[in-house]
Amino acid sequence: MNDIVRLHDRQSTMIEARYRMLVDAITDYAIYMLDSGGYVTSWNTGAQRCKATLKTRF
Repeated sequence: MNDIVRLHDRQSTMIEARYRMLVDAITDYAIYMLDSGGYVTSWNTGAQRCKATLKTRF
C-alpha cells in the first residue's frame, strides 16, 4: 500500500510541475488562482506583466 501512495504522490508532483510550467509559459494572458474566499493565491508571468504595466500607467 505504501508503494501505491508514494507512486501517487510522485505522479501528483509531476503533474503539478507540468501544470506550473504550462501556466508560466503563457505570458500574453493573466492567469490567477483564487481561494474559496476570492483571494489570489498564485499568478503567472502574464499576470505579473499586466500588473507592472498597470502600475506604470497610473
